[in-house]
Amino acid sequence: ISMPLLEQRNLDYDTTISEAGYVKSPIYPPYPSDGFAPDVDERSITVTTSLVTEVKRGAYEKAKSQARNIFVSADAFLLNDQENTYESNRKQYKEASFQIKVESSKYKSVIDQLKQIGEINSFTENAYDITQPKVTTKTELEAEKLKLDRYRTMFEQDTTVEEKLQLSDRIFELERRIFYVEQALSCIEQQVVYSTIYFTLREKRSEYADVVFVTLGDLVSRFVTSVNTLLKYIVFFIPWIVVIGLIKILFFRKKNGRN
Repeated sequence: ISMPLLEQRNLDYDTTISEAGYVKSPIYPPYPSDGFAPDVDERSITVTTSLVTEVKRGAYEKAKSQARNIFVSADAFLLNDQENTYESNRKQYKEASFQIKVESSKYKSVIDQLKQIGEINSFTENAYDITQPKVTTKTELEAEKLKLDRYRTMFEQDTTVEEKLQLSDRIFELERRIFYVEQALSCIEQQVVYSTIYFTLREKRSEYADVVFVTLGDLVSRFVTSVNTLLKYIVFFIPWIVVIGLIKILFFRKKNGRN
């Protein structure tokens, strides 16, 4: 089939035809860009939050269990669960980190409960407006589906075998693209349905964690250092003292000789 015939049939799908007659149409999944749609009344907002709390020593395990119970009761998805033990001058303290996905309708309740666990060290809440990508992807999906219906209608019409083969290739490529667009739209919808929470629970370090008793070896070392410093000053100043003394003696002798 020739290109003028394709144009006559309004096959406006972006593609090229190889010498062998096969349709070459690279398909790339759509990646919606950030943007703002001011004319849309119903906005799509996704929330990402970071919360760090600290509990007293001895209350860490109970607080960690309390946080897990909050996740379970909210039917949240636990995506990441880490726990580390740190040491500071023979004193250990623990830290647990969680990443969860929770339904947006339960987000506020979960955050309010997590804030009650210990003392809040930091809290960051970021809301992202993804209305524009959602609208753009929906529009693109509708356009691709209309185009697919047009190709299928043309396929059912009286056409040559060569035309049917090329239309069949185009229909296949377009169905594949529609699949990718639907997947992208599904991801955007999931962003709206679920909010992301990064929660860190820390065990408070002892107030005396950095307090260290001075050992006898340290005292002896500091004493020797002080003595060495004193001797250096003495050796430095003694010659000057001797010179100043001699000058004074000579001065007084000369003065008394005149008298």
